[in-house]
Parts: sequence; C-alpha cells; structure tokens
Amino acid sequence: MKKIKVLYDSQVFLMQRFGGISRYFTFLLTNMVRVEPSIVIPYSDNVYLDKTGYKKKDLPSFPVGKRTIALFINQCFTICELLLGRLDLFHPTMDHTYFLPFLRKPLVITIHDMIIETVLPDKEHYAGKIRKRKKLIKKSDRIIAVSHYTKDAILSVYPETDPEKIRVIHHGLLIDPGVIPDKESIIEGEYLLYIGYRHGYKNFTRMLRAISGILNEKNMYLVCTGVPLNEEEEKLAEMLHVKKRLIVKNGDDRLMAALYRHAKVFMFPSLSEGFGLPILEAFQFGAPVCLSRSSCFPEIAGDAAVYFDPEDELDVRNKVLELIDNENLRQLNIEKGKQRLSLFSVDKMVMETEQLYLSLFK
Repeated sequence: MKKIKVLYDSQVFLMQRFGGISRYFTFLLTNMVRVEPSIVIPYSDNVYLDKTGYKKKDLPSFPVGKRTIALFINQCFTICELLLGRLDLFHPTMDHTYFLPFLRKPLVITIHDMIIETVLPDKEHYAGKIRKRKKLIKKSDRIIAVSHYTKDAILSVYPETDPEKIRVIHHGLLIDPGVIPDKESIIEGEYLLYIGYRHGYKNFTRMLRAISGILNEKNMYLVCTGVPLNEEEEKLAEMLHVKKRLIVKNGDDRLMAALYRHAKVFMFPSLSEGFGLPILEAFQFGAPVCLSRSSCFPEIAGDAAVYFDPEDELDVRNKVLELIDNENLRQLNIEKGKQRLSLFSVDKMVMETEQLYLSLFK
C-alpha cells in the first residue's frame, strides 16, 4: 500500500530553538512507519532538527530582522510545496494561517492548550492569535488535543466545533529516557525543583510565598530553570529572605535529568496547562511530584502525585512539607510515577497520530 505523504511546516522550528512543541513534531517527523512525513525548512536554529537528517541552514546573517526574514522565506517554500501538490495531508506546527489560501488537501492541527482563551486576562492583546486559532479549528479536518481537559476546553470555547473531529492523543515522554545525568551539575544541599516559565498563570510567585518558610526552616534551595529572575521576583525573594536560596540553572537533557534525579520534590503550581510534560520527566528520573489539583494534572499524574489547591498558600506549604518529611510517601510516589509512564509512550503517541492521519483516507 502506498504511504500517504504528510507535510509539516516550519513555524515552531523557527520560533523555538529548544522546547516541548518542537520536540513533539521532531518525534513525528522521525518515527512514522505507515506514513511518509516531510518538511521544507530552509532556515532554523532548532537543536532537535539536527538529529533528523532534514537539511536546513542557520538563520540569515542580517544585522536585524533575521528571524522575520527567515519566517517569510520558510513560508514561501511551504506555499510552493502546497501549490505543487506533492502531499496528501498538511499538519502545521503552530497557529499561523498564512497557508490557508493555498491549501487543497486535508488539514490536521494539534492544540496543545487553550490558555489564551480560558486563563489569560487580556483577551484584546491576544485577539489576533485567537482569531487565527478559531479559523484553524473551523477549517481543520481533524484536531489533535493533547488531553481530555484540552478537548473539553476547545468545545467549551468553540461549541460549534464537531466533537467527532477531535481526537485526544496524549504526549509521550519526549526527553531521552536513557540520558546520563550530568554529575557536575548536582546542587550542594537539598532543594525543591521548579521547571520552566514563571509568569502569570504559572503561579510561581504564590508558590514562592508558600514555600519561603520551608526553604529557611529546612535549609533548602529552590532550583529553577529558565531566564534569570526579573526585578519583581528578586524583590519578592528579598522580602521573603530567600534570595540566596534561589538558584537558576539552564542546560541540556543531561542537566535536566540530574536536577530531577536529586530533587527532594518537583513542584508544578500552574493554574492551567494543556498537558504538563515535566510531570512525565519527573516520573522518569525519580522526582516526587507535588502539583496543582487543576486543569489536566489529575488526568496525567493520576495517583502518582500529591495535589494542592494552587490558590491556597497554606495548602501548598502543607503538601510540600508532607512530601519532604515522609520518606515512605516519597518512595511510593516515585514508584507509582514509574508505573504511570507506561501510559505515555512516544510509540503510542506516534501510532495514534498515524491512525488519525490514515482515518482521513478510508
């Protein structure tokens, strides 16, 4: 049987040098068996594409506007492929709609979260993105939602959407499970771990207020990944007397594996997420998980985590202390996390995505 040809575009591979969404699409590009995936990507600095064999160049060497120029060139190449018609199905990697006037084939989109529509307060600021998302949902032949929570959010915000065209396909563990932790990155002393962005709905400042007493009482650190602390975060840390107890780290998968492996507790206080990939990473590398009782988290973590009310600082403090002080509970959650991982394999994610593609041609 002739394989169907699926074309991806370059959006996310230009917007992200690192990141979960670009890693997700890299797995789809490199692990398909029953379909033939392809991408046309003249310019990108994404680190994961280097491992795929797809040819690309570094960003143009213009003094300013290099990413904007690269985006325009990449889009032109994708449009040419659409006009040539050498594909059976198109799967864009982000929410831009530049391709719609040229598309004559079935369209599949992945929705990773509905945070802009459901959580962020300034809807006017994101009006353009919301319009594009709405148009893509309407035009798509199939929609991949990364959790049942995300599917429910799509149908709540856009009730005119046919629920039959939405398929829930959970992410798999996208970090290499066999990566060797970087021993040189081990923190001296016990620490709690926080991964990723810290703004707004991520609920970082409330979490910091909740655990500041723990850091001082237990002589512990809070290790974060991402950008350095901003001025507001530094002022809060000073006011709480924990500035010297905050450490910001950045690095590759080896660093992340080491941070998870030696963390006393991994904390995920977000008010909303579409999936929560760090939960699976914590399960893989043996970090006890303490997270919000909100959005998709119970769907992903099941009984392998301790949950708190993300808006109740006392509850956050108490649940973190419960994990710190109860070694039996910590080990039980680590074991349950390992078992829970079997539900979220990359092979399962790829197979179900292939099945969805093929369903359009039956």
